[in-house]
Amino acid sequence: MEKAISNLVAEYGLNDSDGKPLRINISRLRKTFANRIFELTDGDLATTAAALGNTPRVAEQNYLAPSADTRRNCSSW
Repeated sequence: MEKAISNLVAEYGLNDSDGKPLRINISRLRKTFANRIFELTDGDLATTAAALGNTPRVAEQNYLAPSADTRRNCSSW
C-alpha cells in the first residue's frame, strides 16, 4: 500500500504547503471523506456521522472541527 500511495503522490505531483511530497495516511483520508460527505449533504451532521460510523458529536469534534494548522493559518489573515 505504501508503494501505491507513493506512486499516486509522484504521478499527480501532490505537495504540501512547503513543497514537499504530500504524506497521505488513513486518518487524513478519513477526515477528507468526512468533510466531503458533510459538504455533499449540505451540512447534514447526522448523515455524515452515520457514514463515518460515529455519533454526531464524535464526527463534529474529530472530523469536522478545523485542525490546528487551519486555525493557525486563519488567525494570520
